[in-house]
Amino acid sequence: MIMDTQPVLGDWKIKIITHGRSEEKVFTVAHYVLPKFEVSIEVPAFGLASDTTLQGTVKATYTYGKPVKGTVKLRAKLDYWYRPWQYNGSEPMVELSLNVRTG
Repeated sequence: MIMDTQPVLGDWKIKIITHGRSEEKVFTVAHYVLPKFEVSIEVPAFGLASDTTLQGTVKATYTYGKPVKGTVKLRAKLDYWYRPWQYNGSEPMVELSLNVRTG
């Protein structure tokens, strides 16, 4: 059913009469609220500067359990946990956008 761009909100009743029979149904017109979802990320607790790959899992599901379709923006950089005065900021940073797939 096509709705007006600014419909009157509230409860509505529709009544159908055909072939001597009638049927009534009540429905609600309300503001659309985007469903809430949760994102979980599973990656190793640490990596080595010599590592050439990083594997992990990103899961996004709506509160009712259905998977979320979208894009993940991944940003990874090398961080030192010792001798920060030797950090020169030249270590590469990786930034990727990946489509989320289900299954």
